[in-house]
This record gives sequence, C-alpha cells and structure tokens, in this order.
Amino acid sequence: MNRRPFLKLALGASMLAWSSRGRATLYVATPSDALIARADVVTLARVESCGAEWWAGRILTRAVLACEETFKGAHAPALQLLVPGGTIDGIAMRVAGYPDVRAGDRAVLLLAQIHGAPHRLVGAAAGKLDVRIDGGVETIRVPSADGRTATRAPLAPFKESLRAAIERTRRAR
Repeated sequence: MNRRPFLKLALGASMLAWSSRGRATLYVATPSDALIARADVVTLARVESCGAEWWAGRILTRAVLACEETFKGAHAPALQLLVPGGTIDGIAMRVAGYPDVRAGDRAVLLLAQIHGAPHRLVGAAAGKLDVRIDGGVETIRVPSADGRTATRAPLAPFKESLRAAIERTRRAR
C-alpha cells in the first residue's frame, strides 16, 4: 500500500489547522550577526551635512550624523562618519562596495570606531540600511546575505528584529 498520499494529506491538514489559529508571523531580515557583533554602535541617524576631503591621495566623505535612536553602544546625539569616496572640485572617486552618503539620508548604520577617529561603516554598504517613506509607511532597505538583491520591510518590525539580533550576539560572547 502506498502511504505517500495519506502522509501528504495528513501533513496538509495539520498545516491548515496550525495556520488557522489567527496568528501571523512577519519575518524581517536583519544584518548578519557577524556584522552586528563587529559594530560598536548601531543607530538610526540622519546625515546632517557632509563634505569631501583629500587624504593620502584619496577622497573621503566626512558626514555629521544626528542620531535619533541607538540600538547598540552608547547613545550620542551626534557622530562623525568617514566613508571612502566623494567629489572634490569636479573630481569624483567611487569605491566599489561602499555607499554614497548625502545630506538628508536617513539610515540604520552599523558603525565601528578605532582610537577616537571618526566612525566607519561595518561591512561597507551592508552597514548602511536606507530608510524612506513608501505609501505613508517608514520602510528600510535590507540587502540579501550575498548583497545582490534587497527587500524593503516596515521599519517598526525591523527594529524589533534588530534588537533581538543584538541581544543574540551579546549572549553569544
């Protein structure tokens, strides 16, 4: 006797019964635990201003951040961020894997700081998760693990998932 049709029916019925409880689960992707663990600060911030400067033959963009909410690390109302690339006097430099940073940008940022220097993004572009309004709802752009695609998720559930991921990395230490 072939039991596969019966097993499929039983599995389908149990899934239907379980799903009919009226509960909904929203899975929201977050940055990898490895990136979160490397970050000294994880914050939701707006870029107040930025300017490019030369350093050792390279262009760097220095941004002043106004921090709205800090998820990891000590909260500071303002931070400085240094990102490779930028434009000075019509000369542009772009660094593969790093995002552009512009005044007015709003994002969740994964940041690291070495010896009091300005903060840097952890994971290059993976350390800047842009926030915007879509249809009246705040959403966040979350890249896939391989960085090839991205999804937009509502910001509020993302924050909950991010807090849980931060707590998970704290317990793992």
